[in-house]
Amino acid sequence: MRRACVRLCEFHTVVSYWDKLRLHTDVGGVVVVACGTWVTKEPDMNETVLHIDDALYECCWRESEALRAREGAADKVDPQPACAALYREARLLDQRFYEQWAELFTETAVYWVPAETEPANPRLEAGVHFDDKRRLLDRIALIRTGYLHAQQPPTRTTRQVSNVEVWHREDGDLDVISCVLIWAYRPGDLCNYAGRQEHVLTPSESGYLIRRKVIRLLDCDQPLGNITFML
Repeated sequence: MRRACVRLCEFHTVVSYWDKLRLHTDVGGVVVVACGTWVTKEPDMNETVLHIDDALYECCWRESEALRAREGAADKVDPQPACAALYREARLLDQRFYEQWAELFTETAVYWVPAETEPANPRLEAGVHFDDKRRLLDRIALIRTGYLHAQQPPTRTTRQVSNVEVWHREDGDLDVISCVLIWAYRPGDLCNYAGRQEHVLTPSESGYLIRRKVIRLLDCDQPLGNITFML
C-alpha cells in the first residue's frame, strides 16, 4: 500500500467546521488539505519530490559544525551583498510576505532551529524546526488558511540583524554568521528571541539564495511560547 501524501493548498469553498474535519482517502491517493474542505486526487507520478535523506542531514550538520568552529577574522571582502540578502529576508518576514520569503530558498534548502545549546547530529535529536523547502511551504499554506488559531491574530515582528561576518567558500557559496534579535508582539504580550544565525548563500541570477539556514536561539532549551510564526 502506498502511504497517502498530505499537502496544503488554497480551496475557497466555505463549509462547516465538521466538514473541515472529514478526511477521505483512496489507496495511493493524495490528500489535499484545503482552506475550506478536504479533497482528494490521484498523485502526479511525474512530480519531483525533494526530501531530506541521510546525505542531506550529514551535509547540514557538517556545514553547521564548520561554521561554529570558525575562530579567525572574516574574509576581507565587501559584506554588502550578503548583508543585503539578510536584510531583505528580515523585511519579508516582518511584513509576513512568506511566499516571497520562501522564494529566497533553493529547492534543496534546509531550515534548522536546534532545541539544544550544543546541538548534535540532527538525525539523533529533536529540534524546534528542521524543515526542507516543501515543509516550509506547508507551514506557510497552513498560516494562510486562517485556521491556525495560534496565529489569529497574526504575530507582529521586528527583526534586527547585526554583526554580519562573511567567508567565501571554494564552491563559490558564502558562509555568513550574524546576530539576530526578533521582537514579537501579540495582544497583551511583547517578547523577544535573540540568538545567532548561520546562512549558506549560493549565487544566482537574481542575487544570493539561501541553501542552509540555522538559528541558534539563546534560550532554545527553554519553553519558547507561541512560535507558530516564521522565525
